[in-house]
Amino acid sequence: MLSKVFPPAVQFALLAALGFVVLFLAPVTLRDSCPPEVPKSRAVERDGHPQGEQRAADQTPNSPEWIGKAEQQQPDRQNERSANSGDRNWVPQWLCGDVKATDWALIFFTYCLVLVGWFTMRSNENVLRDIERAHLFAGPYHGQITVADNKIAIPIAVDNNGRTTGFLKEFYGEFSATEPTGKVVYDRRKGRSVPFDSGVAPGPAHGSLAIKPFESDIITPHFFFGYVRYLDTFRRPPHQ
Repeated sequence: MLSKVFPPAVQFALLAALGFVVLFLAPVTLRDSCPPEVPKSRAVERDGHPQGEQRAADQTPNSPEWIGKAEQQQPDRQNERSANSGDRNWVPQWLCGDVKATDWALIFFTYCLVLVGWFTMRSNENVLRDIERAHLFAGPYHGQITVADNKIAIPIAVDNNGRTTGFLKEFYGEFSATEPTGKVVYDRRKGRSVPFDSGVAPGPAHGSLAIKPFESDIITPHFFFGYVRYLDTFRRPPHQ
């Protein structure tokens, strides 16, 4: 869709800006909304035991009194964490991990490299098609124009100056006493359209097409103009 609306330079800028927002700006901004991390370390006394473990026999971890105190403290800690986090739990957990801003910058940089490679391949493909495509030109077959019964008969010939076969779809011709200028406006009441479905190999004029010559009853000098519609070997939209 973008290729039909915007030129390649604008497409690249839009995709790069979108990647910057999605792959760098948004993740780095959302990390500020992550809940604070809970410390996992515990103070250790000189004897190597965690602080508070040297208790009386009735306050050892296996004693009922110690277990009761621990069960009372655990809900309080959970409530405290929930209060501190507030409404920040909506942030995905994978954004609150160990990924840093530099890591997101590296991801965005990799995305840009992929984007540059993709646009380079597309550009090379378009250049190859423009070089190898067919270029069809149609017009009067010189040397075969005849005048009879106050009418000029013009047979049509087709040239293919490209490198591959072109597929002729239509030829339209029209006579006019005045020279067409600017953007030509065709009057189909005065002209004639001839449909085709044949291939034209590269090379010079292929002689008169197997159609009735275009005839004009204007004897004074006048103009003959029209267009040819065709497909190239890549089957892209018709050229004319």
